[in-house]
Amino acid sequence: MSMTQGYFVDLPLITVALHSKFELPAPTSAWSTQLALISFMSLSLLGTGAAVFLKLAQESSEDCLQKPLQVPYLLPVVGHLLTFIRAPQELFAAIPTLFGSSGIVRLNFGTQDVYVVSGADYIKAVWKDTKSMSSCDGLSLALRNLFGTPRRDMIAIRQDKSGSSHDPHPQSSTRPEDRIFHHMFKATADTLAGANLNTTASKFQIAMKRRIEEAPVQQEWLEMDDLFGFLRPLIANATVEAVCGTAFVEKYPDFVENFYAFNDKATSFLYGWPGFLMPRANRGRERCIAIMQEWRRTFDAQGFDGNPMMLHRWSYFSKMKGMSGYGVACQDVGIVWG
Repeated sequence: MSMTQGYFVDLPLITVALHSKFELPAPTSAWSTQLALISFMSLSLLGTGAAVFLKLAQESSEDCLQKPLQVPYLLPVVGHLLTFIRAPQELFAAIPTLFGSSGIVRLNFGTQDVYVVSGADYIKAVWKDTKSMSSCDGLSLALRNLFGTPRRDMIAIRQDKSGSSHDPHPQSSTRPEDRIFHHMFKATADTLAGANLNTTASKFQIAMKRRIEEAPVQQEWLEMDDLFGFLRPLIANATVEAVCGTAFVEKYPDFVENFYAFNDKATSFLYGWPGFLMPRANRGRERCIAIMQEWRRTFDAQGFDGNPMMLHRWSYFSKMKGMSGYGVACQDVGIVWG
């Protein structure tokens, strides 16, 4: 998530889970501690231009912590939910006006309490114990809402209570083969670091240089109404080529166009809006998923010059229970997106 000051970065929420203040409860136990999703947002329209942290918490009756002050709202039950969906900037911009630029306040999102944590000291306190944090719940949210992973696949994903660390949670009964979050993070760390990262970066530079040289631009200087619109497909195709290989870009020339049609509504997908309200974006996402399915089904390893991350992922997905080919393709789109 970008923390750039001066404008609102319209990117999907990135979420992590805070498994209580003290310890992770047993995966099979009842809710006895606070389970939270913390969402990062860069809302530079706020007076301070500071990052704001959201904490969606499901609290038990045993939680004796005093709740932060409630931000006023008009509609019972619905609370601040509609305002958050329609005008999140306005909602968060009102908080420092009412309560100051540093502190913790509470919003109401229907059945969920949302805690807004702002100010350097408060944010540092939240992040002090990084061992109690995990990105698994946030990743699940993105897989379901943003990338369209089917519900049947999400059941298998959510059954993984082992965490993403090398050693599984001691009270987890998840099979080693089914530790999806661990395998995801390990594949990324193994293939996007060190020599593999250097190779991928060099591949991107070569592909980008070739595309710029082939672009229909003369030697003279000229003005463009939309410079980013000119550069975006060049950068995107070079990135996809570096990750998925040259043959992928040549075989599926429409991937980037459909990818951006989907990406234009990424935030709305993440909010849970149904696809029929965004037909162009939904068609783009479905086309990208279909391309990934076909690519994996017809993949030829000979001559593959992309990043080996996809091969690693397909290897452990093949051993995992409950994952369909469509669900794997949804996650492949997520790798390119992320």
